[in-house]
Amino acid sequence: NGSTVVHPVAGQIDVEFRLPLNHVVADDLFASVLAEKVLTSASSLTDLGAGVGQFGHSLKARLPNLAYYGYDGGGNVEEFTSGYVSFADLTVPLSLKQTDWVFSSEVGEHIPNQHEAQVIANIHAHNCKGVV
Repeated sequence: NGSTVVHPVAGQIDVEFRLPLNHVVADDLFASVLAEKVLTSASSLTDLGAGVGQFGHSLKARLPNLAYYGYDGGGNVEEFTSGYVSFADLTVPLSLKQTDWVFSSEVGEHIPNQHEAQVIANIHAHNCKGVV
């Protein structure tokens, strides 16, 4: 089926999820530092370019009360993730829920240069405290 199943691991992965081939789970050290040094248990985070929510699953294992909102431009992302990640085209103006933090990793290299300013505007418009 072109994917593997990632199983829950206490403190590292919150729930079982499917991971497409050629994709990787969130870096454990990066997620730990982000959870311990930047986010708090009452934080909210928007993940722009979330893939299948790898960082969401990793962060929620560490911070169960984190309000996580993942968005990706993959056409079948909602179906593949059973709604955990929503579809969003980052190259057009978005009106999503504003959160404390916006996380965006491994995204910029996929954006045509004529749309870069809009992607940055979306990242800026949706955070209250900062960008990771």
